[in-house]
Parts: sequence; C-alpha cells; structure tokens
Amino acid sequence: MASRPIELALVSLCIAALVYLSVFRSVSVYMSVCVLGLFVCGLYVEGSYRLSLQNLRQNGHQQGYVVACTLVPLMFAGLELSASGAFRHMFWRTVACCLAAQMMTVYSGHIRPLHNLPCLGLCIASSWITSHYTALAFLPTTVCVVVFWEVVANQINRLPKSFTLCEGFLVGQACGLLCSAVVDVSIERVDTTMWKVSQELYWITLALAITPLLLAAVAASNNGPFTRLSLCCLQLCLTFLWLTWMLRRDPVSWLVLFLLERSSVRLGLLIFWAVCVAVGVTVAKLLKEYSLAHPLVLPNILIRKFFHILCLIMFVPGIYLEPLLMSLAFAVALFAFQLAEILRVSNVPTVAPVLDVFMKRFLDDRDGGVVILTHTYLLIGCAIPRWMSLALHVPTSVASVDPMLGLLALGVADTAASAVGIRYGRTKWPGSGKSVEGTVAAVVSVIISVYIIQMLLTLCSVPIALHPFPFFLSTVVVCVWEAVTDQIDNLLLPLAYVASFNIFRATLS
Repeated sequence: MASRPIELALVSLCIAALVYLSVFRSVSVYMSVCVLGLFVCGLYVEGSYRLSLQNLRQNGHQQGYVVACTLVPLMFAGLELSASGAFRHMFWRTVACCLAAQMMTVYSGHIRPLHNLPCLGLCIASSWITSHYTALAFLPTTVCVVVFWEVVANQINRLPKSFTLCEGFLVGQACGLLCSAVVDVSIERVDTTMWKVSQELYWITLALAITPLLLAAVAASNNGPFTRLSLCCLQLCLTFLWLTWMLRRDPVSWLVLFLLERSSVRLGLLIFWAVCVAVGVTVAKLLKEYSLAHPLVLPNILIRKFFHILCLIMFVPGIYLEPLLMSLAFAVALFAFQLAEILRVSNVPTVAPVLDVFMKRFLDDRDGGVVILTHTYLLIGCAIPRWMSLALHVPTSVASVDPMLGLLALGVADTAASAVGIRYGRTKWPGSGKSVEGTVAAVVSVIISVYIIQMLLTLCSVPIALHPFPFFLSTVVVCVWEAVTDQIDNLLLPLAYVASFNIFRATLS
C-alpha cells in the first residue's frame, strides 16, 4: 500500500510551503498543523497497517493512501489563503473525513459500513473534534463524514475494480462535501453566497450534482424494478420541490430568465457547444476506426486525448466570456454523464446497449471495473477550478488564471505529455512508464498556451493576472505528478494544480 516516493515529495513540497506561511508569516497556522499531521499520520498508517481489501483496481501496493488523506485538505487550505473564510468549513470537513479514515484503518484494517457501531463512533468523534466542539458546525460535518465513509464502503464493495483506494477516498470526500453543503444552505446556518456572484446558481449546481448520486443509491438497492423506479421519481420530485423552495420560484422559469439575461452571448455559446459535441463525436468515431486499422500509428491513448483537446476548445471561451453559464453548463453535463452511467450499469432496455457500445470503444486498462468513470473525472477536473474560482473572485475587468487550471492540466499538459512521450520518450521516470521528455513537453506546452490566452485576452482589452513564478512552479509540480502517479490523472491533477498554485502564490507574493 506504499505511495510512490516522488509523489510523496511533491506533496511534501506543498506542505512545506504551507508550514513556511504559518511559521514566518503567522498565516494558516491551524491548517498547516492539521495537514502536516494528516501527512505524518498517513505515512505511519501506510507503513504500519495493511488494509484488507479485495475489490480495488490495484491491490497491495501503491494505493496512494497518503495522497488520499492529504490532497483535498491541502487544496482547501490553499483556497482559504486566497479567499479568507470562504473555504474554512470545507477544509475542516475534509480533515474530519481523512481523520476518520485513518482512525478506522488503525482500528479495523477494513472498509466497514457504518452499521458497525465502533466505526460510526469514530466518524462522530472525528466530526466533533474538527467542528471545534460547536453544535451548529457539528451537524453538517457529521453528515459529510458519514456520507464519505458510506460512499467509500459501498462503492468499493458494490463496484469492484472501479477505484483505487485514493480515487475512492477522493470521490467519497466530494460526495460528503456536497451533502453537507445542501445541509448548510437548507438551514441557512452559514453565508450561502459561497459563490459571491450568484446564490441561486450555487443552489442549482448542488442539486444537479447530488441528485444522480441519490438516484445511483436507489438504483443499486435490492428493491424490485417498480419500487426502484418509484423511488427515483420521488427523488426527482423532491429535488424539484427543494429547488423551488430555495429559489422562491419555478426552476424552469429561473433557467429561461437566466439564458435570456444575456441572450446573444449565452445562446451563442449553447449553439457553439452543441456543434462541438456533434463534430467531436463524429471525429472520435473516425479516429477510432483508423486506430483499429493502424494501431501503431494512432494508439488508443491518443484518441482519448482528443476528448481533452475538445474540452479545451469548448470550455475556454465560456470560462472567460460567460463564467456563470459555464459553471451551470458543467453542472448540467455532470448530471447527464452520471445519469447516462446509471442507465448503462442498470441495463435499461434500448438505452443501455447503445451507451455501452459507445463507452467501451475508448476504454483503457483503468476502466476495467463495473462503472466507467474517466470521462466523468475529465469533466469534474475541468469544472472544479471554475467552480472554486467563483468563491475567489467577483468577475472584474481583470481575468484570472485560476478557472483555467483544470483545462491546462488535462487539456494541455496531459495531452502534450502523452503525444510527445509516446513518440519521443526515451528517459523514464523512476518506477513509471512515462518519460522525462513528455514532462518537459507538458511544461512548455502549458506556458505557451497561457501566453497565447493572455495575448488573446489582451486584444479583447481584458488583462489577465498571471503571477508568473508561482504559476511556473506549480506547473512543474503538476507535470511531474502526472508522470509519476498511478491514479487516474483526470481526477488528481486539477486538485494538485489548484492546491499548489494557491499555496505557492501566497508563499511567493
């Protein structure tokens, strides 16, 4: 279950920068102590205990346990440095999840569901500790930790070979944070304008992101088909009613008014995205047919990177021209992707065979489980920096590189590393099949891409705040991370990019 040394060194570098801020600038003292504690305890647990798990995609080694227990808290610590107060609750909830995971690893060595009373007690204890012993913070934190652990336990047991331990922990933390955010906005305990520019968009995004998770839980139950269908319909009705209550109006009418608010730009982007999807799917099919005839000329991995380039083409205009619509579009696409996967796995007549044939055309060895998630991870990786940046910056005349980090990591760096590494890679990273040449190409490609975007925005009279040295340093970290990790980089790299860029920006400013 050991993590890779270079990957640990990259995590250590980010933590060292955070500790530097706390020691020499008295910034984020509690956060740096917590993240450092999670890192050290993770190393101890990883070296001293062995999780007995049979359903993971990789067994026995390189599960990324330390990364799983530190990366998300590290990301929220970095974001909190840039937007004081906006991410404090998210940070402490992820710390609670990771603390509960470490305590349960020591306690049992198994991923046990929470009907096991000692495990439930450990979850509640970690929630109470990290909620600063206050009842109001305790409820959403407990919801986050309980959902996290239930998701981890159930997805590993019910979806064999679909996750590594690191990926399972990251997905579990995301589900827990979504549920706790719904609790927050429902009881109006905290400022619901985490997205400073739009409360309503925040609520709708939460609803679109969490509804498929609830539908998946119903679909995976042992009830009969009619009962499951009835429960799914009930869940959709409850979500619609919750949104109506939160918005104080019909969600459909809100959406129509939103699209008509800047109709020329927003409707134009919708048409542009529809054309890109239609053309992209057609081109991908043609490339796959060519790849089957000439596998050495065009390997399958390069066809998969075509979708990364397609995301870059589609999303860059929306991120800077219409950030609110882009954020909503990410949420709608995530809803559609999850719903399509639920229909495919549930073997829904007529629909499932079509989805299954299309999805399995572009699989690699990491998609050998029950569910196919790399395309969903790609979307989430592009969306997370855009969503997080809405809490960092109210849109002004000066653009920021923050919302682009996911696209740069996946659309540029990952694609360039694969293209150059496959053709010209000779020098391999230790313990990895990826090349140093590919990593260098990734760094250079990102730098060139950013300066091209900066030039185009300048021509449109929209300057961009770049922070060159922190950006370069974080780019090197992420490109090296891409080369040495054995996790799915669509999920891991954007989190690492957001964490490292925000921490280095605060350290070097």
